Amino acid sequence: MASQRPAQHRSGAAGAIQLAPVSSVNSSRPASQLPPTSPPLPAAPSIHSTSSHGPNAAAQNLPLLSQSAAPLPASKGERFNQGADRWLARLKQAKHDRLFVYLTVFAAVTVIINIIQAACLDYLHSLAWIVVFPAVVLGAMVLTVFLTMAMSAKELLGEWHATEVPDRVARLGVVLSILLPVFVCEFIYMPLVAIPAWHSIRWTTSLRVESPTLFPAVVVAVSQQPAFLAAYALAPSSCEVILTTGNSSFCQLSDVQHTSPVDYANDTIEYDYTIFNPLHQTAEGATYAWDAIHTTLSLGFTASYTPIDEIQTIYNQSQIYIGFYDATLPFNIDDFLAGCRNPDLYYKATQRSSDGGGGDFYPGIFELSDSTGELRDSDTESSATICSSDALALRDYTYYGGRFDPSPLPAGCSPVFGSTTTCGWFLSIHLQSSLATTQRSSRGTNTLQILIDEGSILGGILFFTWFFGIFVV
Repeated sequence: MASQRPAQHRSGAAGAIQLAPVSSVNSSRPASQLPPTSPPLPAAPSIHSTSSHGPNAAAQNLPLLSQSAAPLPASKGERFNQGADRWLARLKQAKHDRLFVYLTVFAAVTVIINIIQAACLDYLHSLAWIVVFPAVVLGAMVLTVFLTMAMSAKELLGEWHATEVPDRVARLGVVLSILLPVFVCEFIYMPLVAIPAWHSIRWTTSLRVESPTLFPAVVVAVSQQPAFLAAYALAPSSCEVILTTGNSSFCQLSDVQHTSPVDYANDTIEYDYTIFNPLHQTAEGATYAWDAIHTTLSLGFTASYTPIDEIQTIYNQSQIYIGFYDATLPFNIDDFLAGCRNPDLYYKATQRSSDGGGGDFYPGIFELSDSTGELRDSDTESSATICSSDALALRDYTYYGGRFDPSPLPAGCSPVFGSTTTCGWFLSIHLQSSLATTQRSSRGTNTLQILIDEGSILGGILFFTWFFGIFVV
């Protein structure tokens, strides 16, 4: 028992020694009784040392040089192969996306057809050109695309099923953004909106100041009835432009012209007429004729009437026609007497030789600009047999309205049986305003408006289909 206690003491002491500082251990025990220390770490190998593994062991312990060194440049053959691989990948991608290539071509052809339709709408606005022609072209293109894509239908279906849902929706949006504008613009907007709007005619009225202001041309015609052996002689006697200051300038009337006999209501009528045209004046007269505001044009005539029996003094008197028209137009006696065009080319007032001698005319200036030809076409249908082709071809012309106040027959000018009555009478034109009323026709739409409308349709559809691809971003 006594021999075991020291061992226990040492055991307890050893446990205490493990917790004691090193200095206290060294002082209380000899070095031979200290606990063994941990084995030393092996020394790092030296590149100069040789071991049992051979002289290459040092090289095996070095870091890999290839991890830090630059890669070797590829050879020409490798670069060629890499470029070929890239082009093959692009061709493969194009093969996969050939449907969208076809749709792009489809849309381009449709846009070209649509622009041509809008630009040529004034000449080609039939249903066959607007609907049937694009339908045939687009149908042929759709059939071509269908037959081409049918040969790789299984491959396309496989790609479709392998595609995620957001990508499917995005591709559907691309298809709709191409096909919807084509369908809406070509087969809904053009035949149902653009064409009806083009056929509707709009008339607008505007006022403008005409400067310089031109007097209207004036014609005075007298009917003759040779069957009754009546004679009414009309001859110009004076032509004068009078200013508000009282100054005046002389002008000229044309020589009296005689028409060929015209059969009318089982009778033969001839006409004598004379014309005042401000564009056909001398230099002195033209000075006033081109500045007609607040001036008066005074035309004087000598009228002689010789009835051969008493009945003619009552029933068979000659007619006097006074007309005003655009001075830039050539005068046509047949158009004047027939009252051609709507509005009339000639403002016409009528007097009987025994009722009056001239009068005062207060003209209003009007201008017609019928760019659509709507009035011309209607006049051609109704008056093609009585109006000249030159009159029916006019789209833009000036015409005159206003008030004509006839003057009473001068004293001593009543026809008397058995004698010739000669007297003078005057015609005065008072132009007091330079305002011209312009009436202009236009279509309900035009090329620019059609393209703007279709651009709006395209923008709306693209805004809608944009949401199909928003989940792919």
